[in-house]
Amino acid sequence: MCGFSCDEGLAQCDSGCVDLKESVNKCGECGKVCNAPANGMATCREGKCAIACDTGFGQCQDACVNIKADPANCGGCGSACGADEFCDDGQCTSGCSGGSTGCDGACVDVTSDPTNCGACGTACPGAAHGTAACAGSKCKLACEEGYAYCSGKCARLASDTQNCGACGKVCPATPNGAPSCKSGKCGVTCNPGYTDCGGKCVDLSASTAHCGKCGAACASGQVCMSGQCATDCGNKTHCDDACADLATDASNCGACGTVCGAPANAAPRCTGAKCTFQCNAGFIRCDNKCVDTKSDVASCGACDHACPAPSGGTATCIASQCGIQCNAGLSACSGACVNTRTDDNNCGSCGHKCGGLLGCTLGLCTL
Repeated sequence: MCGFSCDEGLAQCDSGCVDLKESVNKCGECGKVCNAPANGMATCREGKCAIACDTGFGQCQDACVNIKADPANCGGCGSACGADEFCDDGQCTSGCSGGSTGCDGACVDVTSDPTNCGACGTACPGAAHGTAACAGSKCKLACEEGYAYCSGKCARLASDTQNCGACGKVCPATPNGAPSCKSGKCGVTCNPGYTDCGGKCVDLSASTAHCGKCGAACASGQVCMSGQCATDCGNKTHCDDACADLATDASNCGACGTVCGAPANAAPRCTGAKCTFQCNAGFIRCDNKCVDTKSDVASCGACDHACPAPSGGTATCIASQCGIQCNAGLSACSGACVNTRTDDNNCGSCGHKCGGLLGCTLGLCTL
């Protein structure tokens, strides 16, 4: 039976090797998921869960709050405003000033607040490698450094073959090679035995346009055999400008002119005179497509292992581990996105339950 062992410092969890000192999905032990507060992120430090608050927010116990607007922590942690008051610039007041809008006891700018974008309660969604943002009363996505917003997701333009250098710029597949994206520029990585000649993968032993080296063309009526111009193809087949092996040539597979295709993140192949494809480095074959199981939410860690999307958030797959990204204003508590301002089982922070007849109002347990 096949198995594997992990490098020193890593632990085997399910089908992967994980650093239990740093993984927020397996912190300290397999299956220990760190909760992420609204307006912050979960971290794992030396195998213990912690949080890091977004810019403009401070930590109050296990929550990230804006003490200038939070009615439960107005001006400081634990300083709560009255039931009919609003928190305006760190002061409990009877109303909001300066054109701000009162939303659940907080005075906010609905043109820029991702929790109340355009109107109270309109929360903006986040995504992998990005956080929710609001500009001009419209939801946006603020991508991490090195990523750019492309059609609802954050893409790494420097290396993404589907968004190479710019959103939507797809690096084309090429016979006998695979597309690549390096420093935001498309290129090709040719199969063994083929050479990159102006963006095409060429067999220098058979191409009459590139016989022996790129650009070395044979004279009219000649063919290229073993890298030398000749008068016939010997045991190979003469197809246009090349002596082709119909059993292996992806440009002439089984017959002259039969060009093999491939799905995204793959290169066409010809094996036994039949077209197939091979996934690019870093991708694995799942049915008839090639996926990156390190980041694909539909095949996270393995083919067809889909990450479930929570209510009020989106599923993520980072380093082959499923996770969630909650909409603005919601906290990730035990795999669910909850509003800690109203949730009786997570009042003010994840896991803080209101007992007896107490209910959760604005993050505080009250009668």
